[in-house]
Amino acid sequence: MSEPFNVVDHLLQLGFKTQTRLAQAANVSQSVAAYWKANNSIPDDRKRLIIAAAAAEGIEIYPDDFFEPELRRQGV
Repeated sequence: MSEPFNVVDHLLQLGFKTQTRLAQAANVSQSVAAYWKANNSIPDDRKRLIIAAAAAEGIEIYPDDFFEPELRRQGV
């Protein structure tokens, strides 16, 4: 059985690797990223920063990546 979806873990797997690096991309402290992980939620204004930072670092992250796989757009 697979682990439940966690948005922070998913972003780390896509390329940020550490909560610290993700936090830097979102212009917050690592403790804020840990809070996001615990609550499985990232504020919308920070998602934009994360997507932009990912693109600058060559990491492919899209808006759908912030949602559980079954909620993502299909066939696009």
